[in-house]
Amino acid sequence: TNNGNILGNAIGREGRGIQLWSTYWLSPQSKIRASYRHQGVNRDFLEGGQLDDVAVSANFRFRSGLEFSGSAQYERWNFPLLAPTTKSNVAVSVGITYWPTRNPLSK
Repeated sequence: TNNGNILGNAIGREGRGIQLWSTYWLSPQSKIRASYRHQGVNRDFLEGGQLDDVAVSANFRFRSGLEFSGSAQYERWNFPLLAPTTKSNVAVSVGITYWPTRNPLSK
C-alpha cells in the first residue's frame, strides 16, 4: 500500500476506465443486458494500450419451465508490448435449460 491506497488495480498505473451496463427486465425471470467497457493504460507504463468491449446477453424463461439464454461479446485491444497491431475477438454462447415444475419421483 501507499498512504493506505492499494497500488494495483485492473487498469494499471495512471490508467483510465469506464464501464456502463443496463438491464431491462421483461419479467421477474427474463431479462436483456447490454454493457460497454473501456480501459486505457498510460504510455509510460509498459508502452500503454487500450481495450474496448461491447456485450449483449439475454435470458428468456417460459411458464413451461424452458429457458433460453445467449450472449455475444466483441472485444478490441491494442497493447504494443503484447502484439504490434490491434487485435479483436468475438465470443458467442447459447444455452437451453429445462426447469421441471414438479419432481416426477415424488409420490
